[in-house]
Amino acid sequence: MLHVLKFGGTSLKDAECINRAVNIVKKHNKKNRTIVVVSAIGGVTDQLLELTGETSLTDQQLMQDIETLKMHHLSILRELTGTPGAPDQHVIDLIDELEENLQKRPEDPQEQKAWQDLILSYGERLSAYIFSTVLGAKKLEARSYEAHQFVRTNQRFGEAEVCSEATRNLIRQHFQQPNGHIPVITGFIGGTDEEKITTLGRSGSDYTAGLVAEALRADRLEIWTDVDGVLTADPKIVPTAQTLQNLNYKDIEELSRHGAKVIHPKTVSPLHKLNIPLKVKNSFNPNHPGTLITADYPSNGNFRSVSFTGPYIHLDIQSNAEESINRIVDASVDQLEDGQSAISHIKSRHNELQISLILKPDQYERIQPELEYASERDELCFKTEKVYQLKIFNNSLKNNSRLLQQALKILDAKKINPVEIRHAAGRRFASLFVKEHKAKLAARLINDHICIDDKRIDVFVAGVGAIGGTLLEQINNLENDDLTIKIIGICNSKSVVWNERGLHPAEAVNKLSHKGQHLDWDSLLNRITDETQHNTIFVDATGSAEVAHLYPHLLQNGIHIATPSKIANTFEQEFYDKLHQLKSDNNAYYEYETTVGAALPLLDSIRNLVRTGDQITFISGVVSGSLNYIFDELDKGTPFSEAVVQAREKGYAEPDPRDDLSGEDVARKFLILARMLGHSIEREELSVESLIPEELVKVDRGEFLDALHQYDKAWKAKFDEARSRGETLRYVGKLEDGKISVGIRSVPRDSSLGQLKSTDNLVQIYSKRYATNPLIIQGPGAGKDVTAAGVLADILKIGSIITQ
Repeated sequence: MLHVLKFGGTSLKDAECINRAVNIVKKHNKKNRTIVVVSAIGGVTDQLLELTGETSLTDQQLMQDIETLKMHHLSILRELTGTPGAPDQHVIDLIDELEENLQKRPEDPQEQKAWQDLILSYGERLSAYIFSTVLGAKKLEARSYEAHQFVRTNQRFGEAEVCSEATRNLIRQHFQQPNGHIPVITGFIGGTDEEKITTLGRSGSDYTAGLVAEALRADRLEIWTDVDGVLTADPKIVPTAQTLQNLNYKDIEELSRHGAKVIHPKTVSPLHKLNIPLKVKNSFNPNHPGTLITADYPSNGNFRSVSFTGPYIHLDIQSNAEESINRIVDASVDQLEDGQSAISHIKSRHNELQISLILKPDQYERIQPELEYASERDELCFKTEKVYQLKIFNNSLKNNSRLLQQALKILDAKKINPVEIRHAAGRRFASLFVKEHKAKLAARLINDHICIDDKRIDVFVAGVGAIGGTLLEQINNLENDDLTIKIIGICNSKSVVWNERGLHPAEAVNKLSHKGQHLDWDSLLNRITDETQHNTIFVDATGSAEVAHLYPHLLQNGIHIATPSKIANTFEQEFYDKLHQLKSDNNAYYEYETTVGAALPLLDSIRNLVRTGDQITFISGVVSGSLNYIFDELDKGTPFSEAVVQAREKGYAEPDPRDDLSGEDVARKFLILARMLGHSIEREELSVESLIPEELVKVDRGEFLDALHQYDKAWKAKFDEARSRGETLRYVGKLEDGKISVGIRSVPRDSSLGQLKSTDNLVQIYSKRYATNPLIIQGPGAGKDVTAAGVLADILKIGSIITQ
């Protein structure tokens, strides 16, 4: 099998890189016949280009620059071949020849183009020789070839056009038959019939490799570069860009044609006809699979990517002098690179014309004198700003603008307003022109939330104890095709672990234990609220007042919140009002369904009643799963002390059961219900009956638990008395007329409340619609599994809305 391997300048920038590339060739050559195409050593073409542009260099300066080039190439060669002796004569001869030609700068501009191509060719000629020599030092027979001997072109110097048939025949004459060595061919350069050296323009070395692969009907062409294949965006602009594993030739041709810095269209065309597979790989990460491009891959344009080009000049002109406007429009008729018109729009009002243009910098320079002249004569006023063009590619854009609308919604959330939007019917791309200071952010957001996954939400979990840890387990086991939940970080009270590419839910807690960093809330908040974060949900499973006080900052920055913690909603009324105002002002979602009734759909039911015009008059019920478990056990005859310990051991009650027995948990829940219904109420206004004996309020937890048995008889007597009346006791909350009372109530044993078992909750809602028979919501009201499931439901609820 024949493989053609092309290495770009970034893959050959120093001795280490060249050695890596040589090892790649060595590995290929064990199983396949190999031909290598190389660019100039990284940075050399730019140096040569500078030398051709400098007309003021003294002979001494020129000699110094050439000496630097010579020593650079010789030092790389010595390091790779291990020959510290005499300098390589061929490198010296090429450098001497370069110096001689540099001193022959022609006067005629046309001849200067040919001269410049000749000078630039030395980069590839030196590189090919060094690469072949290093292969030889590795015991691989190799020989360098200068492509102007067989890549035949016209005389369009700087970007010569290839004479396909002649080139194909010459390549076959040189390389059709194996000749016992690895050919190392110069990329980028060709030659005319008159034996003048030409260059092939941008991506010229890729083009050379494509011509060689096509002429010899290679089994594969591999382009080795400095990125992991073809990506959803330029990784230099968008660090989160991801590799597209497969593409077809039509995809890559369109991407290239519209400014994506991947493979030039002319590189692909020779391969497409013969369906020669093209592999784009990373010489710095050779084990990465890269991108495979074939003619028959059935992508049908379903891939998504975003390209980033510019800068352009956005020019706004206002004038009442039609003649001046016409002159400027006539001078701006050039199209942009992709054939789009420079003119964005023309408006006319009150005898005044307003015109907006998107111009290439050279277009603007051409009309700038006319603008300034007309401005001085008060014929017009104008303003300019730099913009960059973002192009979104996807097949769906041919038929509808849904994807474009999604992108605009994402940008709007970050207050990014494109100065120009272009989407022509039947085109599979849409263009957005974005101001310079927001362009890279816009590209990042579109890449992350359109190109990679438009159904992705980022979740940070604070608190990974019983509920937070269970939530991660449930996310790991979740099968949901409508949303992608990415855990970007978790923390406990001391440590944090963060990975914007995502943590595996099943491994996150272990990583926190072994690789967690010190928790600094200021630093963490900066990360969570960074402008690149979008569709981010903060889950507070801590029960911490410190964390609850962070909510305003999160909401203000558009971060959504899902929490089982009641704390934030039960601070002072002013804080509650501030939270809900920030939520509205910043299009953020704040969900806390599990704060009352665990996973029961209680809060949503109340919201729906109010939303549809009902008026709630009275709410009562049992909303503490831990207290109901204790009261149910007492009703069965279990001693009070044993019932409390059992609730604690089963995880229904807090480690210090006084947190439950105080009634504060129930009070907070009813406070939340009251505020949801629009009542302004502070905690001090609630009537709450505590179940903690006065003498045990301030003792330590161990002493408290040891002393509980002293109260077993008193509790038994209370339940016996209620039983004698055909009743039982429950810990009940009531909300009526904006007033809340919480405490022990005696209820009929055959009533809904009287029949409650274990950790069940039950809430009765009376309203105008449910005036006689209340709406009853009943179910488990405690336990890490049901609470975590309720939080997950809140996450999915938010996610389904924000990804629309």
